[in-house]
Amino acid sequence: MKRTEAHNTPSDVSAEAGEVLVEGPDGIMISFTPEAAAETGHRLQGGAGKAVDQRAGKRPPFDVSAGNPHG
Repeated sequence: MKRTEAHNTPSDVSAEAGEVLVEGPDGIMISFTPEAAAETGHRLQGGAGKAVDQRAGKRPPFDVSAGNPHG
């Protein structure tokens, strides 16, 4: 996937006909089931927390599955 510059404007979210619609930058529209939207929201919150820690220079906690605590 081609990587682009990070956007600094939050997406708009609405619900219509039992689906969750996310309108992102450049007119991108994504439709989710309610369940997929809820899980995506949790994942976004987790990723945002990690990114904030990275900006602050904090090290992530040791991940046993990674095998190396210092990357």
